[in-house]
Order: sequence, then C-alpha cells, then structure tokens
Amino acid sequence: MKILKIQEAAKFFILLVPVFSLSIPHWGSAASIVAVFFISLCLFFGKENWRKNDIFDFIVFFVFSAYVLAILFSQIARNDFSYKAYLEHWRWLLGCFFYLYFRKFSSVMEKKIDYILMAAIFSNCIASFFIMPSHQWGTGRKTIEFIDPIAYGYLNFSLAVMLLISLAFDFKKRDFGIVLFAKLSFVVLGFFISIMTQSRTGWLAFPVVFFVFLFVIYGFKLRWIVFSFVASVLLSVLLYFSSDIVHSRLDTMFNELYSYPWSGGIADETSVGIRITLQRLGFYYFSQSPFFGWGDKGYLVIKDSPYVLGFSSQSQRDIAFDALFHSEWVTQSVRYGLLGFFATSIVFLYPAFAFLKNGILCNKLTAMVFVFLIVNLFASLTYETFDSKLFVVFYSYFIAVGLSAIPNRRLNFSNF
Repeated sequence: MKILKIQEAAKFFILLVPVFSLSIPHWGSAASIVAVFFISLCLFFGKENWRKNDIFDFIVFFVFSAYVLAILFSQIARNDFSYKAYLEHWRWLLGCFFYLYFRKFSSVMEKKIDYILMAAIFSNCIASFFIMPSHQWGTGRKTIEFIDPIAYGYLNFSLAVMLLISLAFDFKKRDFGIVLFAKLSFVVLGFFISIMTQSRTGWLAFPVVFFVFLFVIYGFKLRWIVFSFVASVLLSVLLYFSSDIVHSRLDTMFNELYSYPWSGGIADETSVGIRITLQRLGFYYFSQSPFFGWGDKGYLVIKDSPYVLGFSSQSQRDIAFDALFHSEWVTQSVRYGLLGFFATSIVFLYPAFAFLKNGILCNKLTAMVFVFLIVNLFASLTYETFDSKLFVVFYSYFIAVGLSAIPNRRLNFSNF
C-alpha cells in the first residue's frame, strides 16, 4: 500500500513537470526535484532487478551525466574548481531518474502525453498574453518575465511539433475524433505563440519536422519520400509568404547574412551580424585552449587579443564575455574545450542515433521526441539551449521519455 501511494505521488509530479515549466517561475525545477524524490523512494522501497549487461541503459546514464563529467574533468585538468559551473548542469542527472520512471510507465505516458502538451501550450498562452507578459524585449514580442523571446519561441514550437507528429499517427489510423481537432487547435496555437515571439530560432527545423509528419503517414516508400520532401519545401515557402512576421524576420536574416563583411572589417550591430561575430570570437578563444577550455570566464586574458580586433568591436567582445556566444556548441567548447564539445554532441547525437537505429516510427513517443530533439538541435546552433536549469530539465525530461519508449530495452522491476 505504501509503495502504491508513493508511485501515485511520483506520477502526479512527473506528469506536471512540463505543464507549467514555461508559465510559472521555478516550477519546472521544483516539480522535477519533488518527482525525483518520490521516484527515489520507489526505487528504495521497491525491489529492483537490473538486467545483466544492458549496455543501452548505461549509455543513457552516461548521456545524462556527460555535461557534469565534462565540467569535472575540465576543472581537474585546469586545477580551477568552482561550484557555480554545476548550478544549472547538475539537473542533467535528474534525467537518469526520469528515464528509470518512464521505463516502467511508458505506456501510461503514451496515453497522456497529448494532454500534457495541450495543457502546457494552453498555460503558456495564458501566461504570455495575460498573466505575466514581458514588455522588455520591444513592442509586439510575446514572452513571459523569466524567459527571453528567443527561447520561448523555439520551446513552444517544439511542443507544437510534437503534437503535430501525434496528429500524423491519428491520420494514419484514421482516428478523426474530437481529440484530433483539439490537438490540431493546439498545434496552431503553439505555432502562433512561437511566431508572436518573433524568434527565428528553431524554425529552420520545420522542413525536417514536416518530412517526418508525412513519413509517419505514408511510410518508407520512394515516391512518398520524394513527395514528403517537395511538400515540406512548398509548405515552408507558403509559410514564408503567408505570415508577415515570418516573411519580415527571414528577409532581415538573409539581408544581414549577405551584408556581413566576410572578407574583413567589423560587422554592423545587427542581430545576425553580432551572432556571427560572437561565434567567430568563440572559435578563436577555443583554439587557444582546445583540450580543457577556459572555464566560465577564464578567456578574459585573451578577450581583446590583437587577432580579434580586426573583426569585432569592443561592445561585441563585451557581449561575448557577458552574454556568451549565441551557440550551445561554441559556448561549451570555449568553457570546457573538446570535453564540452563532446558533451554537447552526445546529448544531441546519441538520442538521435538511438531513435534512427531503432526506427523513429517504432511508436508514437519516439517519433514525437525525435522532432523535439531536431528543433532543439537547430536552436542550439544559434542559442545557448542549456544555459538555464529550466532548459536542462525540459530537454532531459522529453529525451528520457523518448529513450525509455524504445522497444526491447527494458529494465525489469518488481514491486515498482
């Protein structure tokens, strides 16, 4: 009886983690820690029967430990220890507990994930439009007080595309009930929230997402693969011409990219120009300490070196020092060298490899989480996707859902 009550408490909190993560301050972190507490009690009071030589499970645990290990070994090599580096990234370890839990309850999650995503998008809409909208980012850019519009845009987009893939499975089964129309409405709402943030981050993944959408419906047939590719391109073009915000933001991006002084000189203070310069600065700083990095702010000693003066202004170098490099890959490479690059690679590429190797269409959860991963992967190229404990918890939560749903990779528990 005691273990059943603990299981219900764990289930309650773990299912609520993503619902209010993007609408209530500190909710995602607090709810996840409480959920992990009850999961730990389940493991303690239950009798675990670990499968022998299950390499897949240990690799998953390594994935969720990669950032912490990169920080640790980098600090040991540099003989520079700081607890602040772990404040956000120790949350990766919660993914191990999420994974263990969803191993047992993946069938329940598959039934509830659609409602969780719809509830999350609804709460995000209410928070960003009515309860706590933020106006510090300029007129018309929708977000909330504790998340910038760049992150808010791609995170809501990632929720919407997960529901879109769920719709594909409904279409495949010809399940045209009321739930389908509800999901369709929330897909549109999620896209609308993302567009209203005026953030381009993550949207380049849309052709890939739509390709997966059609692939789910029509399967692995050459003519449908070609059709899916063409349809993905056409739909992207339609979105470009039908939305003034999308049209304007993409035009600005292409113009700023074209006008960047690649042959020499300092770029104008534009959104794209600054991002390119920040990443060039990051590449240089990384090249000066490639194996173990500089730590959080160690590159101050070369921040204004003669080499970077030719393509960056003082304000741009200050941005790089204070606000990082606008790329998860570059930021972690500068901080922790090749260890940081490897950690970033494994948290994206191993789950993607696992989904593809086992067939992303093996069930609905793996397909939904695969497109979630793709959106976050595209976003990580131009944004620090894991520089907040909220983002770490959010990503590790859904990756744990997807990895735990891969068939024939079960941990056997008794009384859990």
